[in-house]
Amino acid sequence: SLNHYEKNIFAETTKLIEEFCYIKSKDNYIKNLDSRNVSLNKNSLKKLEHYFDISFSRFNCGEDTDLGFRLQLNGCKILYTPKMIVTHFYIKNFASFIKQQFNRGRENCFINLKWKSCPSFITNCLENHIILTGSALIMPFFCTYKTILKKGLKGILYLPLFILHKLFFSIGYAYEKQRIYKKRNR
Repeated sequence: SLNHYEKNIFAETTKLIEEFCYIKSKDNYIKNLDSRNVSLNKNSLKKLEHYFDISFSRFNCGEDTDLGFRLQLNGCKILYTPKMIVTHFYIKNFASFIKQQFNRGRENCFINLKWKSCPSFITNCLENHIILTGSALIMPFFCTYKTILKKGLKGILYLPLFILHKLFFSIGYAYEKQRIYKKRNR
């Protein structure tokens, strides 16, 4: 996915975070489906009760990840093909960036709860507060290092936004977890 606003630091940071989050296996298969640029087998989709789970609409993200998990449970594999290129209009201002990271944290909590019975899909480290805190402290520096390798020394400029990403992602995750807990204990 190419960034339409490549000179905008918020859009570029969002793109970099996504690149670091989509981990490919050695044979170029990935766990997460990104629906902005995907080709799907019609017969695979017909096996599903519904395509997108509308309960994700409150987060404005995650419905494609959920769809990918359901397709994989039906025997599909998601192949990453770098030649399938699309230009994406990433968010481009501070407020939208913060809101997006917060909502991604919420969505991640919801995904983990929904897919608790399929450990290969969920991120168990988000439930371990020590690992979550360590990740919040280490991830921004890891992303900055990878960005420096990719963009040169100006990659250091992304560090504050990587820190804010992890901070608001973690706050969103905790918020959603607390919201679900309160809802269950009424």
